[in-house]
Amino acid sequence: MTIGRTLDSDPIEEARRQWVAHGWAEAADGMAAVTSGVMMLDTLQDALLATRSSPCFLSRSRVLCR
Repeated sequence: MTIGRTLDSDPIEEARRQWVAHGWAEAADGMAAVTSGVMMLDTLQDALLATRSSPCFLSRSRVLCR
């Protein structure tokens, strides 16, 4: 499910570059992997909530506030 715009650059790679630039080179690869995983899980959660809440006409924020 792709909604919205596509990006010109990879935000995970940019975050990794920032970690390296700020002295966290040793942890940058691990942090990039964890951040990527969190983003994937968020995308999956969005898709699951959309399929479960759409018959009730609820938005994501409405479902999460209950």
